[in-house]
Amino acid sequence: MIKSFGAKNFGCFKEQVDISFENKGEIANTLCIEGANGSGKTTVLKILEFINIFNTDSFTKFEANSPINITPHFRSKAPIYLYINFIYKNIDYKYELTVKNYEVAKEILFRKKTPKSRFYTVFRREGNEIISTLKEFDNLKTMNLRSNASVISTAKQYNFKIDDLHYFFNDITSNISIKQGYTERHLSDSYKELSEFLHKRPKYTKIIEEVLKASDLGITALEIDELDVEGEKVYFPVFHHGDSGVLGFNSESKGTQTLFMSLTPYVITKVYGGILVHDEFDAHLHHLLLPRIMDLINRNDAQFIFTTFNIDIMDSMGKYKTYIVEKEDNESYAYRLDEIKGLRNDRPISSYYKKGLLGGVPK
Repeated sequence: MIKSFGAKNFGCFKEQVDISFENKGEIANTLCIEGANGSGKTTVLKILEFINIFNTDSFTKFEANSPINITPHFRSKAPIYLYINFIYKNIDYKYELTVKNYEVAKEILFRKKTPKSRFYTVFRREGNEIISTLKEFDNLKTMNLRSNASVISTAKQYNFKIDDLHYFFNDITSNISIKQGYTERHLSDSYKELSEFLHKRPKYTKIIEEVLKASDLGITALEIDELDVEGEKVYFPVFHHGDSGVLGFNSESKGTQTLFMSLTPYVITKVYGGILVHDEFDAHLHHLLLPRIMDLINRNDAQFIFTTFNIDIMDSMGKYKTYIVEKEDNESYAYRLDEIKGLRNDRPISSYYKKGLLGGVPK
């Protein structure tokens, strides 16, 4: 579970931005990011996605001598700082990364095993050298580090385990991933590849079928068919409409196509838990479908953070789970609605937003 994350000198955020799931000792399962076009909503999610990619795939996906693909604020020469605080297997962690001149300048991981204990440094890296570790992780000092790869990603290649944290980061699903290929956590935008993925996982297909049937689309069943085309297996969805017949993917409406493509990451998170990061959650979907989709993520070990233009969602999310992103003079900043004095959580918030009292509206 993520407790908080943030960055400084990252994209449109010159000063530090902090996003927290915590409130009064509890960790929220969902967070909503609202704001006008171009305000920096997607950049908030990119912070989390970069931390994810850097810790899972930087060793294998980044070319050995390439600079780190990260964007400071307007080509600033100042260091870029990113962090994430999270709980994994009932242990608290803090991860911090500083990038300077598109190389790792500093990388630190802390942990504490009980709420009352203090944080200890698991490893501390400066440049390409690990300068200190807990004794149980002394083997990390034998690794050859690259200036564009994380300690956690590198350790995986050496078969060195750092509390299995690679799995924590790998359990972050995002629709803004920079990963290539098609994996269970980072999904393709090809309906044929998605169909192949679902064909091997009938349990996922059944959950998607139930949502489609309940969404008043006239769909009564969903099948994933397999054809042999010139010796190659091809997969595609078939949508049954009762006695009216069946339709293929390209014959369905844009809304049905988008719903079918969008549901899979939610189903994965429902089945396995983990963290789902979704930009433009409401794109091409009727607003009445959104609560039904959000209900898919109802596990205690699942989290969902998303951007949206749908202001009605704010009423169900409340002030403790809604962030507003603003931009002034080409600098973005974010604040949670509970920072606004006098805003009550037992009344609809959207009406205040429509009046421009909460910020984050187009000017």
